[in-house]
Amino acid sequence: NNNNNNNKSKKKQCRTVHNFDLCQNSRGNVTVCNIADVPLPDRSVDACVFCLSLMGTDYGAFLTEAARILRDGGHLWIAEVTSRAVQRAEGFDVMPDLVAAIESLGFSCVSKRVEDGSYFFELVFASDARQRKNGFVFPALRACAYKKR
Repeated sequence: NNNNNNNKSKKKQCRTVHNFDLCQNSRGNVTVCNIADVPLPDRSVDACVFCLSLMGTDYGAFLTEAARILRDGGHLWIAEVTSRAVQRAEGFDVMPDLVAAIESLGFSCVSKRVEDGSYFFELVFASDARQRKNGFVFPALRACAYKKR
């Protein structure tokens, strides 16, 4: 049966997951460091995930570090609070500038989900160092708008 042969040829691949933060967690599975300078070699990872982790005013340095450690063809996933980049009622929308700044690091936007009324936005990029441009400025993101829901 062909299905059995296909299943046998699909071996489970082991993946190494790195967790970085300024503080250790209770499980002890975090490498304590500034994510603008992680202890990994250039072009050594397949994916970088930023989930509610671009809170620093120097978040551009975090994304620059992701560009350094990602292999060409690797993916960058970002999920952040929408109100930090888009508050349409107030005429605030830096999403186009944010995407352009990330693309200047050598990424191409694969997917963007920014919906009115959604608490979070999601961006996915593919890494391609040939697309890198110098001198792009990252837009200032607003502090999170916390409110009772």
